[in-house]
Amino acid sequence: MASIPLVTLRVAAGIYVYVVARWSFSGSREIERLEYMVVSLADKLFLDGDAAESLVNLAALQGREWLSAGTEVESHQAATLQDCCRADLEERFLAFRDSHKREDADRIRMMVRSLEHHLENKKNEIARANRWLSAFR
Repeated sequence: MASIPLVTLRVAAGIYVYVVARWSFSGSREIERLEYMVVSLADKLFLDGDAAESLVNLAALQGREWLSAGTEVESHQAATLQDCCRADLEERFLAFRDSHKREDADRIRMMVRSLEHHLENKKNEIARANRWLSAFR
């Protein structure tokens, strides 16, 4: 755990629990992203994505070790909130993954249609060229 100044964020001072998850998907394109979930230990309020990301990054860059955290923080409560964060991120991951699969299938269908159209145009060009050449034979 780290102690950080919250001057640059519009977040109430306090103790926060966080989880960071790396999501990656492949298909017609590769996607990798980090997702952040932060919850206040005091009031159990969750921070949205941008505020959560900023708080975690600020803690990583400017935080200091909090050596007495084990005795000052109710570890069972912190673990329970962290489990809630993980579960919420898991639900968000599944929804995002399913959405990505649908978008990817649509993207692939469009690419195939475009290629089929291009192929048909090329066949027509070749047929026209063959007709033109056969006129001179």
